[in-house]
Amino acid sequence: RDRVLAPDLATNPALLLATLLHHHHLVRGRPMVVMMSYVDGLYDCDPKQFPRAKLIREISTRELRKKSPRTLPFDEVLIDLLPRGRLVRSFQIVNGNKPELLLAALAGEHVGTIVHAD
Repeated sequence: RDRVLAPDLATNPALLLATLLHHHHLVRGRPMVVMMSYVDGLYDCDPKQFPRAKLIREISTRELRKKSPRTLPFDEVLIDLLPRGRLVRSFQIVNGNKPELLLAALAGEHVGTIVHAD
């Protein structure tokens, strides 16, 4: 299919697995990366500290740079790499602890946050 899974990257950013996956899928021609995380997607503020935090359904790398959030559920180097990609121009953040969301994302549904190039 045209989707690929990526494990939770926020727990070990030193591995830069997100960067490696991005380059790998550029070569393989995958148009959308489904990135599993421990949260449902990207929020306007930390949902653990602020219960009224709102899920951001879609955001560009330009908007993300402007917001410059303190924490991200992915390696922040992707904000710079995504606009340079030729084949991978977006990825979707999905809660890997909710199998139904993961299956929906793999089926092409928009269930988390989609981060796309400018």
